Amino acid sequence: MKVLLSTPDLIELTAAKLALENSGIQCEVLNDGNYQNMPGPFAYPQLWVLDDSEFERASEIVKAARSSPVKLPDGDWVCPKCGERSEAQFVSCWKCGETRPDIGKGV
Repeated sequence: MKVLLSTPDLIELTAAKLALENSGIQCEVLNDGNYQNMPGPFAYPQLWVLDDSEFERASEIVKAARSSPVKLPDGDWVCPKCGERSEAQFVSCWKCGETRPDIGKGV
């Protein structure tokens, strides 16, 4: 198991995780708790590749994913607070309760 990405940007982390899962690479997010209250990058959420032999391929997939926008199904959205993906009909994140960012902006 190796860490591939560590970032406070949960949208970026979620996009990378989705790209890996869509490519059949098993991965896991760690440290996605209350990192905002802890100083320093050691507390940032991390994306881990479970099979070390998939690490190089995973690195290339994430590199490509970071250079192109994430295409979610129409209307789906990613919570800016916790990075959880929600379907279009939800106006708040089921995981943390954050209000959908485009509510009140002519969705």
